[in-house]
Amino acid sequence: MRLKRVLVWSALALLFVAVLSLVTRILTKQEAVKFSQEIATEETERLKELREAATNGDANAQSILGAMYAHGLGIEQDYKKAIDWFRKAAEQGNSRSQASLGAMYWGGFGLAKNYAEAEEWFRKAAEQGDMLGQFNLGMVCAYAEGWGSSQDKAEAVRWWQKAAEQGDVDALCFLGAMCLGNNDGVGAMRWWQKAAEQDHGYGLYLVGLAYVEGLGVKKDLREAVKWYRRSADIGYAQAQEMLGVMYRDGEGVAQSYAEAAIWFRKAAEQGLPHPQSQLGIMYNEGRGVLQDYTEAAKWNLKAAEAGFAQAQGNLGFQYSKGLGVPQSESEAMKWYMKAAEGGHAMSQFNLGVRYAKGRSVQQDYIQAYKWLTIAADQGHQRARSIISTIPFDMSEDEVARARADATKWLEEHPLPEEGELEWLKVGPGIKIWLPTDEDFPR
Repeated sequence: MRLKRVLVWSALALLFVAVLSLVTRILTKQEAVKFSQEIATEETERLKELREAATNGDANAQSILGAMYAHGLGIEQDYKKAIDWFRKAAEQGNSRSQASLGAMYWGGFGLAKNYAEAEEWFRKAAEQGDMLGQFNLGMVCAYAEGWGSSQDKAEAVRWWQKAAEQGDVDALCFLGAMCLGNNDGVGAMRWWQKAAEQDHGYGLYLVGLAYVEGLGVKKDLREAVKWYRRSADIGYAQAQEMLGVMYRDGEGVAQSYAEAAIWFRKAAEQGLPHPQSQLGIMYNEGRGVLQDYTEAAKWNLKAAEAGFAQAQGNLGFQYSKGLGVPQSESEAMKWYMKAAEGGHAMSQFNLGVRYAKGRSVQQDYIQAYKWLTIAADQGHQRARSIISTIPFDMSEDEVARARADATKWLEEHPLPEEGELEWLKVGPGIKIWLPTDEDFPR
């Protein structure tokens, strides 16, 4: 059963490893620079006036300053100052500051995480009719089980509908996700198309994904590519990643490693670990790009440091062979261990072999048997073969202990059950208000 689930869901598990389970939305450095240029280049006098108004108790000015400090817009990012200004405005009843202060508590930016406090501020804002507060509260109700709030999907839908009515397009996407969770693919597609009609990156991406998976529509990979491309062209990283996958595998388009590398690079430069890892593979193998082990190591390291197990395993291999990095068995072992703990079957196999042979680690048949058993359970054929043929010098008690350790690890690291759609949370998480030029006093 475990292997069957791997075969059914391995593609989604790889493609959506960068899932945002419920995180606070802070601008990326690229976005912050863009907004900083738009807001602050010629605004020295206006910023001075803004600070003066905020100091004199103007809640709107306080809210704007809080957002500027939170996102680093035209001024140095400073979460503590953001919290101070958001709190001043929130205590005066400014709803967008209440929603943003809740987000700071939720994400633990500048203060200790406090989910109960976050939810309280979200609710204050939402009950005033604030769109941002309504969206954030919907996220809490939908996904926050275990964070001091009981899961209530019906309540989540109610708040997202209110947010959507005020123009929050992200809410449309999550309303679709709720429909899909209730096995209503047609309803999901209806909400996602509403978002896509507004050229919303996540909405366009979800429509593409619906065509890939046949969610509420007939499966059509060519149609999926069209929607992914629209999303990718406006900079949505996950759509760029998916285009890379489609070109790599020749699904819905003519197969092209060169085109795949272009799209993987766009997504990788936005920080997504899976396309970073894919670029590492392409540079290692010389597919779509000139073979360059140093460049491969660079991209593998970026993804590995983000916790992506496949890249960690690939980086371990590069250190083992000295490809693009100084040869180092200790570094290889370090990355193989991280990758194995992360569920990468090939690294689990490599780790088992190293323990069996005592290569760069003290020989340990129990550890060898454990990791080979885990790799075999995840479908690694060589692990299955080796574990049945290598004459391990182990007593029956040692074999039983190794098997028990493997079973415990597998129980603690379950694969998604078939039908679980955790990838729906790949979109925006809890959000902090973002001012535009129109919000500044004239």
